[in-house]
Amino acid sequence: MVSRFDEIELPEWALVTAMVATDLARLPVSVTDSTEAAIALALAHKLDSGGELSVAPVSKELREVMAILRSRADSLGDSGDSVDELGAARAARRAGAAG
Repeated sequence: MVSRFDEIELPEWALVTAMVATDLARLPVSVTDSTEAAIALALAHKLDSGGELSVAPVSKELREVMAILRSRADSLGDSGDSVDELGAARAARRAGAAG
């Protein structure tokens, strides 16, 4: 099963962003199609870029957002995304791209 997060190409120095993308790729699409998933990637990029004077608050926020996403995935339990649902999501994206 390939996630859109598996397709993100990052430079070697972007370790936090790469790990967040890997974690997101393991979560159901219904969880990662969210603002929180986008925030997680943005926070990871902020940490990797090195522009922060203090990484502690950004790191804490990233951990909290990832905990929210994992909790949502856990709450789906067995009713989470199936291969069929992922295939349907891909088909819908292709149909939308085709016009």
